[in-house]
Amino acid sequence: MRRRDLILGGVLAAGFAPRASAQPKERVRQLLLIGNAWSDRVPPDLASPRWSVFLDELRRHGYAVGVNLAVSWREGVEDWGGPRDEWAEVMDDIRRLSPDVIVTTSHGWARALNAVISMIPIVVSALSPIEQEVISGLTRASGNITGIAIDLGPDFYSKQLDLLLEAAPKASYVALLGSERAYRGMRQLWREAKQRGAGIQEFLYSNNYEALFSSMVREGATAVLVLADANHVPHADRIARLARQYRLPLMSPFRRLTEAGALMSYGIDWSGVDRGLAVYSARVLGGTKPSELPFEQPSRYELVLNLQTADDLSLTFPGSLIAFADDMLERGRTP
Repeated sequence: MRRRDLILGGVLAAGFAPRASAQPKERVRQLLLIGNAWSDRVPPDLASPRWSVFLDELRRHGYAVGVNLAVSWREGVEDWGGPRDEWAEVMDDIRRLSPDVIVTTSHGWARALNAVISMIPIVVSALSPIEQEVISGLTRASGNITGIAIDLGPDFYSKQLDLLLEAAPKASYVALLGSERAYRGMRQLWREAKQRGAGIQEFLYSNNYEALFSSMVREGATAVLVLADANHVPHADRIARLARQYRLPLMSPFRRLTEAGALMSYGIDWSGVDRGLAVYSARVLGGTKPSELPFEQPSRYELVLNLQTADDLSLTFPGSLIAFADDMLERGRTP
C-alpha cells in the first residue's frame, strides 16, 4: 500500500472516536457499501436500488433505510490511483460520514481498509480470505473484521470444469473469465483440463466484455468458465448475450447468469450470502464486536441448467446432469 494511504489511515484512526456499544435504536446508523452485492441484478436504469436482498434482510432485523439507517455506495474499483482514484473517494466518504459499519464484497478493499482503519467495523464476503490475507483464520475474527468466507478453491473449479465438459463434450479450449488479478490455482486447473483432453487459458477481468469475448474467440475458445468475482454480477446480461452471440457454452458460479441465458451454473446460494452479510451487519450495528463473530462459510450448492440455451447451441444435457440438477430453466425463458 502506498505511503499516503498509511498516513491517511493514521489520521482516520485518530479522528474517529469509538462508538459506544449500547446506543438508542432511534439513532440513524451510517452504512457504507463498497462493491456489488452477489445477488445484484442491475437494470438499465442505474439509479435503481442496489443490494436489495441485503437491505431487505437488514429491514427484517430492524434497520430500514430512511428510518434509522442511511446507506452510501461506492462501486469499489480496485484500480487505485488511476484516472478515477476511488480509494481517495472512499477515504473522503469515511471522513465525512464516519460510518458505523463498512460492508464490502471485495477482499482487496477489505484487506486495504483493515490495514489502515482500526475503529470502524468491516463486514465482508470474501473469496478465499485466508489465501488473500484478509484474515489469519476462520474460527475467530481478526480485530474489526468479520463476515462470510467463500472458499471456492481449485477443487470447486475442477468440478465446474467436469460439469461443463460433460454438457459440451466437443469443447476443446476453455476460456477462464477471471478477476482483476491472476487466479492462483490456475496451474492445477490447467493440469486437470489437460487430463480431460482440453486446454484452458485465463483472461483477466475488464468491464469491456465485448473486447474480452472477441479476444477469447481469437485465441480459439470453444467454451467459457467464469470465476466467482462480484464484478461479473452486474454484467450478467452482457456476459450471457455475448456467450450466445459467439455460441460458447458458458459455466459460471452464478444462477443469475444462467437466468440471463448462459448454459449452466454451479455455485453457492449467493442470495444467502447477501442475507448472511445483512445478519452480521445487523449484529454489529446492534453492538456486537466483530471479534465475537467468527467467519461463516456457505455450504449449499446448486446446479442450474438452461434448456433453451442448450437447444440453441445444439446441445443435449446427458441424463447424469439432469438427475444432478437442482433446477432447470424451461424452454422459452431465455431473453
